[in-house]
Amino acid sequence: MKKNFLIFIFILILLPLTAGAADFGIVLNQNITAANFTGENNVFEYRAELLPRFSALIDDIRSFNITAGLSFEVRDSAFTFIPQILNAEYLTRFDILDGIWLKAGRMSYIDPLGFIAEGVYDGVHAAHASSLGRFGFGLWYTGLLYKKNINIEMSDRDRGHNDLSLNYNDFFNTYFASKRFLAAIDYEHPFLLETITIKASIMAQFDLNGESESINSQYLSLKAGLPVGKFLFEAGGILQLAQIENPPNNANTIAFAGDLGVFWFPSENSLLSFKWQIAGGQTSETMGAFIPVVSKHQGRLFQPILSALTVLKLNYTVRLSEAMGINAYISYFIRNDKASYNNFNITVGETGYFLGPEIYARFVYNPFSDLQFNLGAGIFAPVLGDVAPNDNLQWRVDLSVIFSIY
Repeated sequence: MKKNFLIFIFILILLPLTAGAADFGIVLNQNITAANFTGENNVFEYRAELLPRFSALIDDIRSFNITAGLSFEVRDSAFTFIPQILNAEYLTRFDILDGIWLKAGRMSYIDPLGFIAEGVYDGVHAAHASSLGRFGFGLWYTGLLYKKNINIEMSDRDRGHNDLSLNYNDFFNTYFASKRFLAAIDYEHPFLLETITIKASIMAQFDLNGESESINSQYLSLKAGLPVGKFLFEAGGILQLAQIENPPNNANTIAFAGDLGVFWFPSENSLLSFKWQIAGGQTSETMGAFIPVVSKHQGRLFQPILSALTVLKLNYTVRLSEAMGINAYISYFIRNDKASYNNFNITVGETGYFLGPEIYARFVYNPFSDLQFNLGAGIFAPVLGDVAPNDNLQWRVDLSVIFSIY
């Protein structure tokens, strides 16, 4: 099965070579992590990724690009080899209504707030831009993606499936992500002399796993941004409706999520920002916890998903020179209820809401355009909260080297 999958990747890369203008490149990414995520056992992880990339301009209105991924991971003496198609996108334009752009294949999509479904999906997306704004419509499927790359954990069934190690003797049951169908209508427009940017979307996802436990959900998102001098102010909100079937505990719930952000650009090479993100928790049988489609981790050490959670984050980025830059942040995590699931890697009791702060900093060095070094380190301190004040300090150190051939 592994051999057949590699042949499939190779064929997909070679298919567009008949096109006229083409570009080929390879990225080699190596990452070493030493960490302690529980306060008990240290973790050592090595990951190497080979990312061949091909793009072709077929003519003035058509193009194609594909990126494959061959990953090798070593963690706790366990070896894992993971082949993927990270991106395979065909883009064309139809000359009706002043032009409609259509994308088909494996493509990236992000909702206005990035809370719901930031990731890569298989499907189609059409977009049309005019003086009335930019309109988009997309249809996608998740069941052919590598599960750890998309990380869908909406239900207990999804979480159990994601925890299974990749087994080539049972490839189809251990490789692919939860089977879900997504549809989205999105809109973007600059209002008031292009000073305020409005982004909106309506999204629905349907559970196609065929299990007795299922979750279907719908989302209405709205986000606005206002630049004022060297500042940018952003605010957004999400209304979620969910139909949860887990016999005999079926439920129809409403949930909310939102964020506020202030971004200050003191110079062309620096950015200081503060963001407040909140995803509602369960307060009654009707008012449930916010459940994103994609479980995006909110920290480098402490890695909760954005569900029944509040995150306060202060971030600073500065470019020291053409070759060097620093990014540092401090986040504080607060749980919004004591019942909803979240992947807290601390001792969670019945008391307390304050989970603790995380501090992480990264130094980036680009001596050449095709070579980059990243060194990052951070800590998470549950002792500065009241949920698990007796847990030990957690730490993490990352070193990565990225080499590109264009």
